[in-house]
Amino acid sequence: MENQRLVRQALQILPERAIDELGPQEDLRDWVVVRVNDEITVDLMTAACGVTFGEAKDAFVLRAIGGLEIPFRRSRVDDSAQARKPGKRSH
Repeated sequence: MENQRLVRQALQILPERAIDELGPQEDLRDWVVVRVNDEITVDLMTAACGVTFGEAKDAFVLRAIGGLEIPFRRSRVDDSAQARKPGKRSH
């Protein structure tokens, strides 16, 4: 819920504060997509193509760029190396 609070806080900078229309206790995980229509439209997605973040998190690696960690899709080389580690099974 902390992550949701931070997302809501970030979206409050938009001029119409459309994010405030969601109830403060409403759990965004109850929805697949929450569309926030303000000066711009923001889609908050809890899953993409039926895959949640928890299921996909091992498919990317964080790399620091300008002091920020940016997620990148693992290369096939990274995937192959991961699959060869002892105790890891290839899918």
